[in-house]
Amino acid sequence: MTPDVATSVGYGPESVMKSWRFLQWFDDVTVELEGLEGSDKVLTATTKTTATFTAETLRNSFPRLYSSHKGSRSAILADKLLGQRFVFHGKTVFNWDHTRGRVSSVQIQNDLLSPMVFMLRSLEDAIQVYQGALMDLNGHVKREGGCSQYINRGHRLP
Repeated sequence: MTPDVATSVGYGPESVMKSWRFLQWFDDVTVELEGLEGSDKVLTATTKTTATFTAETLRNSFPRLYSSHKGSRSAILADKLLGQRFVFHGKTVFNWDHTRGRVSSVQIQNDLLSPMVFMLRSLEDAIQVYQGALMDLNGHVKREGGCSQYINRGHRLP
């Protein structure tokens, strides 16, 4: 990998890891390789990822659900998600730099909306879950440290 490898979230090898960082907040994570396609310049890996929603997931990824008042719509959605297996599909595209003999770009795309709609049986509820989420629909972390940086410092949630 080149030292300045380009990713969806920045540059450098650490940005590759940052692309998958959101998975640290789930439990029992498995990533299965479903397929590989490629040429001499581009390799595309398709994946199926399965993970379990926990309180830690809600706290670090979905703070509005985590800090919601009992009986509220957000609290009801949080209760529906806790303990559920989340299955999503994605692809990772690796671009090869022949002059350097290394990977020059890694682009990770995940579909996190479709499985959320499936789990909650409602597009409206799925959209509600992602409002105020600290990760985007590809799973990229929007803020370093997730929600815990705000809770631990005594700040109000954004």
